[in-house]
Amino acid sequence: MQAFEIEKIVGEQGNRYAIVVLAAKRAQQIKDGSPPLVETTAKQPLTIALQEIAEGKVRLGTPEPEAEEGSDADAAGDAAEDEAKDEQ
Repeated sequence: MQAFEIEKIVGEQGNRYAIVVLAAKRAQQIKDGSPPLVETTAKQPLTIALQEIAEGKVRLGTPEPEAEEGSDADAAGDAAEDEAKDEQ
């Protein structure tokens, strides 16, 4: 069994509770068939997830918001393009 220094991971990535949630979610992904991001002899998904986090392959972060079709920003951009074409 590989020992992980949780304090080292917390020092690099921040909140220990967020790391626990991250590890649990990544372990579930591995359990559901996602391939490991690191080479390991470990068999347990949680151990693999913790190793991925320790090696920096999985990090805490916020997902970038996806632009929805028909959003106000898209509509404003389309209107500006149409106006520029009319002026020419």
